[in-house]
Amino acid sequence: MAELTPNERARRLAAGAGADRLPCVPIVGNTAARVIGCRVRELRYDAALLANAQVAAYREFGYDNIRIFTDLYTSAEAMGAKVYAPADETAYLALPAIQEPGQIDTLRPADPQRDGILPLQLEALRRALDAVGDEVPVTAALTGPFTVASFLVGAETLTRLVLRAPSAARRLCDVALETTLRLAAAIMDSGGTPSLTDAMSSSTVISPRTFEQFSLPGLRTLVEYIHGRGKKVTLHICGKTQPIWPLMVATGADCLSLDNDASLATAKTAVGDRVKLMGNVHPAAVMLQGTPLTVRAAVREVVAAAGDSPKGLIVASGCSLPTETPFENIRAMLDAVREIGFPVNRENLPETHALAGKIPNSKFQVNRNTQIPNSKPTLNYPGAPRHPFTEGELAHARKFAVREESTRTHTNPFPTCSRVSDSPSVKGWPRSGRGSSAFDAAAHETPNHPGAAGEGAV
Repeated sequence: MAELTPNERARRLAAGAGADRLPCVPIVGNTAARVIGCRVRELRYDAALLANAQVAAYREFGYDNIRIFTDLYTSAEAMGAKVYAPADETAYLALPAIQEPGQIDTLRPADPQRDGILPLQLEALRRALDAVGDEVPVTAALTGPFTVASFLVGAETLTRLVLRAPSAARRLCDVALETTLRLAAAIMDSGGTPSLTDAMSSSTVISPRTFEQFSLPGLRTLVEYIHGRGKKVTLHICGKTQPIWPLMVATGADCLSLDNDASLATAKTAVGDRVKLMGNVHPAAVMLQGTPLTVRAAVREVVAAAGDSPKGLIVASGCSLPTETPFENIRAMLDAVREIGFPVNRENLPETHALAGKIPNSKFQVNRNTQIPNSKPTLNYPGAPRHPFTEGELAHARKFAVREESTRTHTNPFPTCSRVSDSPSVKGWPRSGRGSSAFDAAAHETPNHPGAAGEGAV
């Protein structure tokens, strides 16, 4: 069978017809900057460049989904949080929108057409759709309500609210939800599909009970709204998620994107008859640090584990790829799914020694310099000078960082998750033991939760 476009492949698989291969999505974020030779920060503040980069990356590698994405903080920033964007690294949270719980009621939902860089992201989405929307699904990142809430007030403060003032925590999650609903509407009005990520809802960070009380209601509302607009939903939650798989299914999501911490074979047995699975080649150990041969072997393991999952499988990285992921490793992921083909026959999965040097021709190995016509004016974000903070804000940010860091270890729970862990408000979540942060306590509040044995708290 000739190689299909991603849209053709998706339609045939949905109809139960034959296809050339499984869908494959190495989750390319700011690696796209390397494809067109620009700095990461430039993508954040230039709609045309962001669209150019993502379309060029798709054309370079031929994967099955474009996601307009720069970082997880865009919604919180639009509501007043301060984000710092280094010259050539992913942006991170510098200062929450509010400093005290008493200020929650001063927060207002963002207007995606006006606030922060959301208008830029929507413009990039439209440009990408104009360029290649007829051949590949184009999505836009949508940060989940609980994660947005953590960026609005700071993770330390939110953990205290969850444990000591749950009604205030719910009000915060509600205003974050309103922003995500507005952004979801704007994404769909632009012709795209929201791609939902709720990193801080991970079982690495909070307990299943906290997820059920504070994350699930907003996610369910959001998924119901997106379904009501005729779109399907993929939900990605970083880190450990097995304890909440049934709750993730209860959100109504059509596809669960699982981090490399998860066993796809176990997920297939547990929930594969209810949702499509997506994952989960390790973005750092394999995609960044591995070789084309080890990438192929990892893809083969993923397909062997869940290629026959009842609702289907999308081969993907476990989380966003690190910016410096070698191009040859991304190509190797696509080459591997082409070699395996569809339908999947486990007996025909190639052996590791047979993979070296076997790179089939692909129509997607084409001009990486293709430019999108600048038919629309590039939006300029007025809050993007070299240093978008006053001296007073900088002083407060330094105090904020010291306060947050003083209660944590320095272990990074999400080393590849778009620098969510590099923010002063998130960095250093304990991965084992009971730690001293409030979220660590929350992760152990259910006696039978795996974290109680020292496993838990992206």
